[in-house]
Amino acid sequence: MQVKGKSEQVSVFEVFDNDSLFIRDAKHKNRSNFEQGVLCYHLQEYEQALIFFKICLEENPFDQVAQFYVNKLVNS
Repeated sequence: MQVKGKSEQVSVFEVFDNDSLFIRDAKHKNRSNFEQGVLCYHLQEYEQALIFFKICLEENPFDQVAQFYVNKLVNS
């Protein structure tokens, strides 16, 4: 992903070893939807990004990162 202030793209990782097994499994299951949401967000395709993040939250309402993006998109 391209980060503001950086000239080269960087990889972004989420560490969730402390999450419960349920949350880890749900995050793995939703990985594709989450990644598509992040991609759409950075391409400024906000409506599509919101759809992907809401799908993540339907499967895992405890996904705080997906919830962060939803809040950011809804409150913008």
